[in-house]
Amino acid sequence: MTIAAILLGEESWVTVFLTFCLLSLLLVQLVQRAIFLHALRNVPYPTALPLIGNAFQISGSQEEFFQNLVKWSQKYGDIFLIWVGLRPFIFLYKVEAVQPLLSSSVHIDKSLEYEYLKPWLGTGLVTSNGK
Repeated sequence: MTIAAILLGEESWVTVFLTFCLLSLLLVQLVQRAIFLHALRNVPYPTALPLIGNAFQISGSQEEFFQNLVKWSQKYGDIFLIWVGLRPFIFLYKVEAVQPLLSSSVHIDKSLEYEYLKPWLGTGLVTSNGK
């Protein structure tokens, strides 16, 4: 499908409509992603590679992973994030950083990773969302 074909009426209106819907959804996703990234702009993080983020730095043994977390917390402070692919993971290193989240009734939704724990742990203190 070319733009000339659309302008000249050689394509059906269904194709044009579906293309418009697809482009609209893509635009909405890009705007939502931009708003999300704007909210994270002040959270420090180690240098990340495009597309894979910090995945290369956290691969290895559990001991190396936790040593990296301690090193990053010393360098970036109590709150920092790492990128695994296109997904950010925010780390709160000290109790003072975690306390506002634990005492709030607003910030209780769990991330996607907790869904994998529900079949194993059931709904409890770790996996519940307050509903």
